[in-house]
Amino acid sequence: MGWFAYLWFKLPPAPYQYQLIAEGDSKRFSEMDLDGWPELKLGQYKVQADGVDKPIAEFIVARQNDGPPVLIYWKNSTNEILYNFDRKPSELSALAAAISKHAPKDALILSWWDTSRQIKLLTGHDTLYQSPERTADDTSDLVRTK
Repeated sequence: MGWFAYLWFKLPPAPYQYQLIAEGDSKRFSEMDLDGWPELKLGQYKVQADGVDKPIAEFIVARQNDGPPVLIYWKNSTNEILYNFDRKPSELSALAAAISKHAPKDALILSWWDTSRQIKLLTGHDTLYQSPERTADDTSDLVRTK
């Protein structure tokens, strides 16, 4: 019965693939304006859809050590909205620098989940939301009392 359920609900392969284009540090990806974070490892990928000659998107992820990849740049190459990433790399760098300068180290930063992951990566500050699945009911571990 379990085998039947597996075969019945087995999803077909995705009609796209991620292909690594380049890897390196912040100096290699100077257009990302991350010179203040030389320890970051960056990877540039293209999204190639089945039956389409050109990539439908390109993106760059960053990670520290063996941490999870964090999306820091997205370029859509189609007329369809695949993902809306309306930020310049310099804005992210400026935001991270301001948080590091002005927020106490134990401050809890509140922002949308995708920006929260970037802030956590670049500043080390705790953030309230780090995934789209986390809800306000899931935040009891982050509530601080003095």
